[in-house]
Amino acid sequence: MQRISIQHKTLIIFGVLLSILVTSGLFISHSLDKAKEDANLIAALGRQRMLSQLMGKAAFGYAMFKGEKATIEQNIDFLDQYIESMRKLYTQMVFSPADKAGLKVSMDPAQESSPAVPFPATFSRLVNQQIIKSPNFLVDIISENPVNPRQNLKTETDKKAYEFLLSHQGEKFEHIKQEKNGLTFSVYKRDKATTEECATCHSVLKNKDVKVGDLLGVRKYQINFSNIAALGLNEANMALDEYTHAKDIFNRTLSAFKEGGNYPLDLEGKEITFISAVQNQKFQNKINEIQKFLSSFQEDVKDLVDSKNNFYDFRKSGFNILNGSNTLQSKSHELVEIYNKIANQNQVNVRTAIEISFLIIFLVLVFSSYYILKFIVKPVVAVSNNLTQISKGEFRQNEITVDSNDELKDLAISTNQLTNNLQTFLLFASKMLSGESFYPNHQLTGQYKTALDKILNQARSLKKLKENAERSNSAKSDFLSQMSHELRTPLNAILGFCQVLETDRKEPLSTKQKSNLIYIKKAGNHLLSLINEILDLSRIESGKMAVSLEAVGVFSIMEEILNEIAPISEQYKITLNNKITKTPEAFVVADRTRFKQILLNLISNAIKYNRENGSVAISGFIKEDTQYSITVSDTGLGIPQEKIAQLFEPFNRLGAEATEIEGTGIGLTICKQLIKLMNGSIKVESENHGSRFTISLPMSNISTLQTSQKENIEVSAETGLKGSIEEQMTILYVEDNPANLALIEEILASKTTIKLLSAPNAQTGIEIARENTPNLILMDINLPGMNGLEAYKHLQSYEETQHIPVIAVSANAMDSDIKRALKIGFHSYIVKPIRINSFLNQIREALASIASNP
Repeated sequence: MQRISIQHKTLIIFGVLLSILVTSGLFISHSLDKAKEDANLIAALGRQRMLSQLMGKAAFGYAMFKGEKATIEQNIDFLDQYIESMRKLYTQMVFSPADKAGLKVSMDPAQESSPAVPFPATFSRLVNQQIIKSPNFLVDIISENPVNPRQNLKTETDKKAYEFLLSHQGEKFEHIKQEKNGLTFSVYKRDKATTEECATCHSVLKNKDVKVGDLLGVRKYQINFSNIAALGLNEANMALDEYTHAKDIFNRTLSAFKEGGNYPLDLEGKEITFISAVQNQKFQNKINEIQKFLSSFQEDVKDLVDSKNNFYDFRKSGFNILNGSNTLQSKSHELVEIYNKIANQNQVNVRTAIEISFLIIFLVLVFSSYYILKFIVKPVVAVSNNLTQISKGEFRQNEITVDSNDELKDLAISTNQLTNNLQTFLLFASKMLSGESFYPNHQLTGQYKTALDKILNQARSLKKLKENAERSNSAKSDFLSQMSHELRTPLNAILGFCQVLETDRKEPLSTKQKSNLIYIKKAGNHLLSLINEILDLSRIESGKMAVSLEAVGVFSIMEEILNEIAPISEQYKITLNNKITKTPEAFVVADRTRFKQILLNLISNAIKYNRENGSVAISGFIKEDTQYSITVSDTGLGIPQEKIAQLFEPFNRLGAEATEIEGTGIGLTICKQLIKLMNGSIKVESENHGSRFTISLPMSNISTLQTSQKENIEVSAETGLKGSIEEQMTILYVEDNPANLALIEEILASKTTIKLLSAPNAQTGIEIARENTPNLILMDINLPGMNGLEAYKHLQSYEETQHIPVIAVSANAMDSDIKRALKIGFHSYIVKPIRINSFLNQIREALASIASNP
């Protein structure tokens, strides 16, 4: 099989996908454009239905309003002819005979005192007033120089009409006027001398030669054309513009659909678009049918416009327009339906093509995904998983198989070889390091074999070193445990009786005895401090030191420390200045006991290594928003720069061992290690005088905290147990050391409600406990024969003793010793040498719990 690289495979897959996506994108884009075009076409075709109605309405409206105006003009012409005929007849038949008979001629005969006849114009006006009584129509006769002054030309329009008719014989003057109550239409006709009698009379009256046919005045016909001025103007100025515009858009749209070209998208014709001819025979036939019918419709409109109003041709054309408009709308609707089918088929074709395109893309993606997952991703994941497990130390992995012939196959083979080689290497390396085999038979070559040879040599050496180290560590642990126990046991009696002697009121010590007792107590405490620090250092070095981190309030810790260390500062005449205040920020994440131990060590050193009447300042501040720092500054002699590096070396007191200042030289070493265990740091600064020790610990992110501090109930030997125990309580103390037993007897001697029993060994203690069922048992751990842990298990096996709380009182101070005792069920653990106050408090707490839970 020809080898094709992953890069080429990826490019081929990407190229195929890209080609399909581009092709599909172009097709979909074309389809969307086509869908948009179809939507525009359907909208335009739908508009054709509206345009067909618009053309009919516009044409018929034009003819209707034109006919209304023409009818008014015809009626006025008829009325004018009637008035002229009536005046001619009146002049010949009435006015002339009356004038010859000598009757009086008057413009207002009703007001005359004797019989009189009116002038012909006055007669005509009087007749008009009687015949025409409509308030919307007015007929009047006016003149530039009338016989009756009231019939003069009144308006500028009247004057313009008079001047026009004076020079235009046989014509009329029309005027439209917009007024508050609507629109008025006025027609001015010539008022002329119609007979010889009329001409003769006017010649005499006006003192000039007047002939038949000369203009005497004008007859004014005025009608209220419309009560709504705007509507009247539209009617009076009706034109075929709307019809022409609708016809133009209708024709342009049809032509574009038929032959291809531009057509308007809107009625205003502002937005134009191009369309190719619609290639559908049925659609084209329908367009031809519509165009043919449109020609007939246009002829009907022309006939309507050209024909006289209210005649047969006019009425016939109007009827044809109404029917033609409806027919044109119906045919346009049929055209819409035809194209709807075309558009629907286009959509079906587009949808089918898109579905096929997506199906092809889906199949290609499925195939590509399958190929990539099987031949690329799966091998890569397998290699990644194997390498990840190998990096975690899991070298037993399944062999990777790859079907393709490319770089992944090479990678899988290399990974399999790496796994096999590592498995083989580690197998034989572990065998050699464990001492199982020092002569491995393997097939490794190169650096694997070289490394195994080195391991072989080192394994032999390490085996010896391991054996020596195990013996050394075991001896060291045994020694420290034994040393701690053997030293604490006598110290328990020494320090315990010191406390008893200090508070003995029956036989108080003399001043000298008290002074000597102070030295004894001071030496005992110093020895105890040395033992504790050596044990702490041993725990740290062995990695067995554990810290319990919690939120600790710096302010509360400082209050405790200052109360405890006040006597020392007074002894050395040192002023303590605590600048730490109780704020929400002054909380750190630390082990409370170890944190207090560090601060006590730093402050006590600052006091002891200070000058007389010096001072110690303790301040706190936030460091980098994440840590809280505490600085302990003193006014002592300072530390030379070249010795600061040696400051944290164990048992190195930098020459202070030659002074009277007490110390072990390992306190700062322990402080540094404890700070490190609590994720903090310590820094020392010293100049010519004075030193500054700064410790930094992570800040707690809780603003309001319940710290781990518990209230200490101060109990002194003078007051005994705080509170009273009214019932008689019995305590059994199992202890093989007479001095320690005597100390406890002395401490509890003044407690009248407490009866103390004792046993020198575990077996005797169990028997006394079963017989007397004491309320509380104090148990030493290192007892002759059966130890205290075994004794506790025996007590738990008896029904009469299994409920009795047992407190361990032992010089075994190792953490492992304490945890083991508490784990099997001891009520609490008191480390020797005991502190009377603390001892009494634990006794009180145990007895109180018994009293509250009988």
